[in-house]
Amino acid sequence: MNVITASALIIILGGLSIVIFIPTIIFTILSMHRGSLLMEYLHDKYYKKWAQLTSIGSFGFGVVNPFRSIPYLYIQENIKDIKLQTLKQRARFWTTLAIIGYVLFFILLFLMFYIINGT
Repeated sequence: MNVITASALIIILGGLSIVIFIPTIIFTILSMHRGSLLMEYLHDKYYKKWAQLTSIGSFGFGVVNPFRSIPYLYIQENIKDIKLQTLKQRARFWTTLAIIGYVLFFILLFLMFYIINGT
């Protein structure tokens, strides 16, 4: 690859990664906020489900456990509680955007390092 082309491509990828990373941080903050609203609602209305989602081994309840709480967002349940459905849907939306943003960001970083090491 031509050195000038590689330099220009690295600059473009770097700028694009910054453009993707900033909204991804915002999506992450919104995801965490919506997730905390969901967990507060579960704590108040569905304590057993909240305890199941927030427990890690012998640490007890109330610990943030993304290995249980994130999959819970994507499980389709027959929930009659409209507010719980809405909270899950909003948290799932922002979490999905944040995950997509991080994946795109790391793909761009990988491409940049690949181009740098390949020239």
